[in-house]
Amino acid sequence: MNIHKYYTMKIYKKYSRALILLLITSSIFFETTQAQNRKKVDSLLKVLKTTKSDTSKVNLLLKVGSIYKNIIPDTTLYYYNLALTAAIMTNSKKHNALCLGNIGSLYQKRGAFDKAIEYYLKSLKIYEELVDKIGISMCYISIGMIQQDQGMYDIAIVNILAVI
Repeated sequence: MNIHKYYTMKIYKKYSRALILLLITSSIFFETTQAQNRKKVDSLLKVLKTTKSDTSKVNLLLKVGSIYKNIIPDTTLYYYNLALTAAIMTNSKKHNALCLGNIGSLYQKRGAFDKAIEYYLKSLKIYEELVDKIGISMCYISIGMIQQDQGMYDIAIVNILAVI
């Protein structure tokens, strides 16, 4: 065996063990995180069943959706839409705008920028009706960030500066 093959094999053995250890460790961490998230979701859903307040139900559904945001985006969308339906039924414009903004955020994270802007604009319209400066600011910043990501810097700066 030549010297090059010998050292290549030695390095391979050394790093393959480290790689296997890393995979096992991250797998255990992922399983632990999944179990913790499942417990949180179960707990929130249990509270949801007994909650009388409609706005509390909206908030709980948004929390459940946000737990899944980085894991199962489709499940997040499901819970965000349930929250939006509940917000519409309660006639709570603030919660309606909040749900629309969260849905926009999810679409932004997925790279569906046109859909994200559509939801941010719906949210913005409601926040403007409510004269909610923080909500308005969040919508303009989110829209501006999407436009920046798309290379539309001139429009993005206008939306981001609208906050000031």
